[in-house]
Formats: sequence, structure tokens, C-alpha cells
Amino acid sequence: MLFRSVTGNTRTTDFPVTTGVLQSTTKNTNKTTFVARLDTTKSNGASLVYSTYLGGSAQDAAGGIAADSSGNAYVAGSTASSDFPTVPGAPQFTRTTQNRDTGYVSVLNSTGSALSFSTYFGGSSGDAATGIAVDSSANVYITGITASSDFPVTTGAYQTTFKTGA
Repeated sequence: MLFRSVTGNTRTTDFPVTTGVLQSTTKNTNKTTFVARLDTTKSNGASLVYSTYLGGSAQDAAGGIAADSSGNAYVAGSTASSDFPTVPGAPQFTRTTQNRDTGYVSVLNSTGSALSFSTYFGGSSGDAATGIAVDSSANVYITGITASSDFPVTTGAYQTTFKTGA
């Protein structure tokens, strides 16, 4: 089978979700993320494997999606929701900004029924994850934008301090 993962944004409360998924109803009507998986091996077109909402009670936005060889969907984006779904032990399980969006990274299992990983990802001044990739060793790469001087960086990174334009 050949599967394709799709993500985007919706403002509707009647988006076509499937049964048994992570989030069958939206928590807001502003804008929320959706994640879907399609089986594209059908000779007459694609069939829907699953479709789910992913978000909290404030505005959420998809930035990118990738899939691994097991069919897990890796989703990155931004959220203004203080109740965006995170998992126990997440590196950042609460928002670090009150008035601006922050990034998020979530991993849905191959059936769209559960999160195997989900965390906020950002600093205190507004951030967004705009792209994501996963390699064959399950290393995850995220790209995006930040306005946060306290954005989480690792020791030895190429650029460890925030620089502003003049």
C-alpha cells in the first residue's frame, strides 16, 4: 500500500473525521489543525484511512507534515492554545508565551488514534514550526521562525544566541 499523510487548517465543525481517532470534534471554530492519512493504491483514487482534528481551544495552524516507514505522522505548526494536547514527559508541556503563538511538534500513530509524542516548542516571544522531516533513523528535523531570545537551543549549535536585524 502507498500512503500519503496530509495536514492543513479548517474552521468548520463538520470536517470529515473518522471513528476512533484522537480528536473527533474541534475545540474551537477559529482555526484548527487537521491530520489525515490517505491510501493512494486504489485504482479509482485515494481512500481515507483516518482523519482527525489536532488542537486546543484557541487558534492552531499546521506548518508541515512528514511520515516514517511505520506510518506515524509527524506534524509541526503553531498554536495559541494553552490546552494543546501534549504527552506526559514532554520537554515543554505548557506554553511559554501568553499573547503570541508558540510552535508545536506532535507525532500521531499510524491509525490516528493516539499521540506518541507531542510538545510545545518555543520561547516567550512567539514562534512557529513551519516544516518537519524525519529520516530513516527516526531523527526529526524542524524548521521555523522565532522572535524569542529564549528559544530552546542546544550547546554546540551553529547559532546559540538570538540576533535581531537592525
